[in-house]
Amino acid sequence: MKKALMFALGILLVGIGSVGAVLPILPTVPFLLIACVCFSKSSDSKWFEQTKIYKKYLLPYLTKKGMTLKSKLTILIPVNILLAISFIIYNNLVIRIIIVVVVVIKLYVFVKMPTLKKAFSVNYKQETS
Repeated sequence: MKKALMFALGILLVGIGSVGAVLPILPTVPFLLIACVCFSKSSDSKWFEQTKIYKKYLLPYLTKKGMTLKSKLTILIPVNILLAISFIIYNNLVIRIIIVVVVVIKLYVFVKMPTLKKAFSVNYKQETS
């Protein structure tokens, strides 16, 4: 019952946050953050560990403390493109400084992260316990 209530509350908060994205009077981020908390309380905490994204990108980092070059580029290229577009669109010095700082920190973290030679093999089928 509690999980269903938290899920329903999460859906409601996403709806309110979506309206807030259009109406300048209503804040968006607080509603979406609270919705994230509601969704996390409404589901099993292990579901993310069963996803392909977790197994392909995060598990190798957590177990071997590194990523393959292909995995790094798969993450970095789209994110950098989106940040470059944001940098071009927003003609605000503070926002541009924040974007540059985010890019520099992100690139520093990925450069310092060890690059694995071969891909981490993972069985994508859900294992039964």
